[in-house]
Amino acid sequence: MSSSNNNSNKYRAVLALTATVTAAAVLYYRSQGTDKDQFAKRYANRLRKSSIAGEGAAEDGDIFGCHHARVKVVYGSESGNAENLAKGLVMQLNDHGIGAALVEPSSWSYLERYLYSSSASKFPLLSSAPLTQDVPMKKKDIFIFVVSTAGEGEPAANYMTLFFEILRQYESYNAAVEKDKNTIPPFRNVAFAVFGLGDSSYKYYCRSGTTTNLCLKKAGGCELLRMGFGDAKRDTTEDLFDAWTNRLMEVLKADCGIKVTQGSTKPPKRSTELVLTPNTASASDEPVYPGPPLGTAPSLHTPSKVLLKRMEQLSATRKEDGSAVHRVTFEIKDTSVAYEAGDHFGIYPSNPPEAVDRLIRLLSLKEEEVNSLTQLRPLGAGLKANLLPKQVTLRNVLTHYMDLCGKPRRFVLRVLAKYCSDNKERATMEELLKAPEEGRPVPNASGTLRTVLDYMERFPSCCSIPLGHLLEIMPRIQVRYYSIGSDPSTHPGEIQLYIRFREDGLTSGYLKNRLQPGKDHVYAYVRTSTFHLPSKIDDVPMLLIGPGTGSAAMVGLCFRREAIMRENPSGKYGPCVFFFGARTKEEYFIKEEVERWSLSPKEIQSYDAAHPEANSTAAVRAMPGKGPLSQPVITLLDCAFSRETEEKVYVTNLLQKHEAQVLEILRGDVGRIYVSGDATNMAKDVDKALIELLVADRGCGKPEAVAHLRQMERDKRYQKDVY
Repeated sequence: MSSSNNNSNKYRAVLALTATVTAAAVLYYRSQGTDKDQFAKRYANRLRKSSIAGEGAAEDGDIFGCHHARVKVVYGSESGNAENLAKGLVMQLNDHGIGAALVEPSSWSYLERYLYSSSASKFPLLSSAPLTQDVPMKKKDIFIFVVSTAGEGEPAANYMTLFFEILRQYESYNAAVEKDKNTIPPFRNVAFAVFGLGDSSYKYYCRSGTTTNLCLKKAGGCELLRMGFGDAKRDTTEDLFDAWTNRLMEVLKADCGIKVTQGSTKPPKRSTELVLTPNTASASDEPVYPGPPLGTAPSLHTPSKVLLKRMEQLSATRKEDGSAVHRVTFEIKDTSVAYEAGDHFGIYPSNPPEAVDRLIRLLSLKEEEVNSLTQLRPLGAGLKANLLPKQVTLRNVLTHYMDLCGKPRRFVLRVLAKYCSDNKERATMEELLKAPEEGRPVPNASGTLRTVLDYMERFPSCCSIPLGHLLEIMPRIQVRYYSIGSDPSTHPGEIQLYIRFREDGLTSGYLKNRLQPGKDHVYAYVRTSTFHLPSKIDDVPMLLIGPGTGSAAMVGLCFRREAIMRENPSGKYGPCVFFFGARTKEEYFIKEEVERWSLSPKEIQSYDAAHPEANSTAAVRAMPGKGPLSQPVITLLDCAFSRETEEKVYVTNLLQKHEAQVLEILRGDVGRIYVSGDATNMAKDVDKALIELLVADRGCGKPEAVAHLRQMERDKRYQKDVY
């Protein structure tokens, strides 16, 4: 085996170790809720012990490895939104004469040296000066954080190490101050600003950002301006970030003594170089993502190839948008994919061929270029660095990596505008891209500028942008997550999803129009969650609320419940209440499964005998010799079809309708409630309805009822899988 292969295997092993530690950290963090003191310390210690980083220091006195940039922009990104904003910020700062560098914390050599090298301990975290020096404002190290919040409030995976080290420093300082009030704060020589991204539909909105801001500020850091917030629910994040960036530059000029220029009309400098290598081999079956290292589970960066087994349309097609719900089954046998009911399946879609061909035509790319092997390397990083997941053909880069069909990012369009050789086109494009505070945007009268490709066709002189620069600034295609509607005990070797296919959906078009069941594969992995049934469900009453495709997770939990009941048929199981909601009965796509689960044990046996190949009887086929059931899997089933009656009925009305059964679950200390579906309205309405029931039942005030629900959340007895 060659040395390059050995190095590659070592590198993949390191990635696997990092992914394992990170995944363990996420699950532990979720399980502990707000009690994170021990976790922060244990996590930091584990990272130190597991490191294989060597000693050493940055060259030329640049301890941060950022080419002496005055401003360091750190991003924590799960879906790519924070990363794209951070990239745009760095370009804008540099464009205005402010030396800025982008920091990806999970591969930041400075952080490795700080955590694992004894020599780095001479300086505090994020500081180039020892704590004994109190440097003036104009010489403080400046860090800008653009960070998203993932899952149940935890930081993005790539930001987790730095996040918990900041948290550890803050907590250590707090503990030291209690003993000695003269303790020097660890971030006294750091100036910072934080912009957080999240979705206000969720309970832990922007918690990663607010915690970062709090820790830095309370431990001596100088807050340059108030934290900014981007809310995915309102689709105004780019506007808010633009306004926040303008204020940031004013502060950098006024308080930090940084000279800010008017901004150049020339395109920003590139930080990468494109390398195209002639390719003589066939690229039709080349893997476009690195697979998981041997013996490890697939992850976000090392997904597995999974066979698309079958697709079945379950609901009527909506007239207004042409959408319909399909059950999509994937085969995972002979892979290292593992899951539990309640986890999420992440699928990497690809751009349609016509979109790729449009870009090829716009850039006038030659066939030999399209078929060349492609690398995107950081400038000065050497031959081995590649910012793309793999070295693949340019066509595959454009097909699988570049987000050609999503909403265009404003900073990408601003760079394209600077490449416009036609002055009139440039002026019109720049006017379109003005932020609300700068002036009234020109309306898009035609309504056709929905993607980067649309802009490039409308303003063709911007197509002079070098291919490498376009690849550098373009956002990547992001994984799409779906709740799993099966259980490994009842569906061995399979994963089932319930997906509403939409005519304009990227994943919908990818699965429905470009893949052939039984033949084609997708790149995917399982994102673990805590949305699971307990291992023992004896005498545990349950309430499952799943309108629309949110019911997929509930179907998975019911398959799991049936498997447990068949494994121990003599057990005494608490009641299980299931509320489903949809617009019409034509969208009652889980009718087969839930109505079977509502039958008596004898009726289920008769049904199974008459429908041996039905999806709902999967447990019978997968678990021969187990059972039979001693009671129904679902003891109460009710549905709300909002458009079937004159007065609209929703799942929240079912809570009031079946008040006695719901209160039985709320009153005890073992009952569990699971909610899955829309976070914006449904989940909040369910919260409100449960609080009203508690207030009426207990004769208490709203604060006490809210406290009861929050305690159920902390005890993992009230769980939500919402989006």
